[in-house]
Amino acid sequence: MSKIHMIILSVLIIFGIQQIIKIEIPIDINAKEEIKTPDEVASILKKSCYDCHSYDTKWPWYSYVAPMSWFVDYHVKNGLFWLNYSRWDNYDDKTKEKLLRATARLIDTTMPNEFYLALHSDAKLSEEQKNIIKNWVESELEKLKTKL
Repeated sequence: MSKIHMIILSVLIIFGIQQIIKIEIPIDINAKEEIKTPDEVASILKKSCYDCHSYDTKWPWYSYVAPMSWFVDYHVKNGLFWLNYSRWDNYDDKTKEKLLRATARLIDTTMPNEFYLALHSDAKLSEEQKNIIKNWVESELEKLKTKL
């Protein structure tokens, strides 16, 4: 067998072995209710944020094929760790305030992240959509201010 055939065979064997390691899809039966927002805001969040920041993740075919599955799984779990719209009612008001402020700040810089946008170009936020989110954040912060 030639050297190139051995390399190809080795890569295929490694790829095959990687498929044994499956990702665990995160769900939480203790999650209360997802965040309540105006329809316009909900539509933006669902299109651009929910895949990494809710239990309503759409798992495309490549998210089941290692090593890409590990990368997607890491990003989703990391996103859920920092902000989970499916657990919004589980957060206390101070945490909600921090998350809302972070949301308004990060949509101008790093969210949705470049990796996600490379695969989901329709999730890119327009300036108008960013302003809708920011205005919603401001109104939510005002509501929280009266409670704190």
